[in-house]
Amino acid sequence: MENKPMKILIIEDDEHINNLVATLLEANGYQTLSAYSCEDGMMMYASHRPDLVVLDLGLPDQDGMTFLKRLRKDSLTPVIVLSARSDEKDKVEALDMGANDYINKFRMEKAITLITGTEMSFTEIAEKVGFTTSRYFSTAFKQYTGDTPTQYKEKRKQEKKSE
Repeated sequence: MENKPMKILIIEDDEHINNLVATLLEANGYQTLSAYSCEDGMMMYASHRPDLVVLDLGLPDQDGMTFLKRLRKDSLTPVIVLSARSDEKDKVEALDMGANDYINKFRMEKAITLITGTEMSFTEIAEKVGFTTSRYFSTAFKQYTGDTPTQYKEKRKQEKKSE
């Protein structure tokens, strides 16, 4: 029996971020589907039944919470919220509504900047960008980039050497 790659639906209206997440996931052996609005996401979900959903909350037609509410009526498919919203109440609301995890886009971008531009330890970076533990930071970072912080830093060093 052949193992099929995990199918992940990315619902993100920012084309650059959608493409980045898709590229990172595909490079790690996942199959991706992209939607750029809540309605497109619902249609893609209904027709492809993905194994996981990566969901932005700030979609152009409806709030991502609408997708989450509708999904949770009849599905337990895991949902990772990837949002620019940094207010704790948004995170709590998404998790209460059934999201399995919540990752702040800008927090990860700041972490990437610190990893590549400073000599801070990963524990210091985790604390600086607001993660409760370095282990959780490492797990979230890998979900966001496809690499652990150590792997990411090493790849960037190698890229700089080859320039």
